[in-house]
Amino acid sequence: MTYRKINPDEVVKTLDILRNRISERFPGSSLSVICAEIHTVAIEVSQSASQIHRPSFWIRGFEVFIALLFLLIIAILLHLFQLLDPQRLISGGEIIQNLDAITNLILLIGAAIYFFFTLESKIKRKRVLKRLFEIRSIAHVIDMHQLTKDPSRDKMMNTSSSPDVRLSPFQLIRYLDYCSEMLSLLSKVAAIYGDASNDDVVLSTIDEIESLTTGLSTQIWQKITIIQAEMPR
Repeated sequence: MTYRKINPDEVVKTLDILRNRISERFPGSSLSVICAEIHTVAIEVSQSASQIHRPSFWIRGFEVFIALLFLLIIAILLHLFQLLDPQRLISGGEIIQNLDAITNLILLIGAAIYFFFTLESKIKRKRVLKRLFEIRSIAHVIDMHQLTKDPSRDKMMNTSSSPDVRLSPFQLIRYLDYCSEMLSLLSKVAAIYGDASNDDVVLSTIDEIESLTTGLSTQIWQKITIIQAEMPR
């Protein structure tokens, strides 16, 4: 086992254990359902990350076909250019117009070749970003669940619309701690793609998710610190 990159199997295993811990502490809670969803996403990410480096043969075959087709077009154009009468090309400055047209055509073909040869990486990037956006959304869902778990709220001042939090200080700490763990593991799930991809857009999105989960986890631990300070020793 190497510790130079994230092991997706260990992330999945840790999430499975965390899901069981939440279910045992808070049976039937939506928090355990969220953790189960993260566990499923981690499995899907692990499988898709292993396929990033694998070439897509149908796309690459199509790229080779397009490249050969463009080369054939260039060869035909050059051959036709050679068949033209040189005196006719020189007269009236037509040679400049023909060279300009050929140059523009070659540049257009080159741009098309570049597009098709980067098509595979663009398709893979789109798939990865779609999964990363789902991970970011789950982080916000976790934040929504801990949002009403406010230790500073005075129950005597509740209104009819105030959230009903029936948790003891110990249970509240465990609930918030589970949220923090889920956010941390969620960032690790996103980081699995970082070991499999060198795409700048993908890596930047992973960094954004890590910053998001770290910030949310920091807010959660501020609540935990307040609760611990108020608990009798």
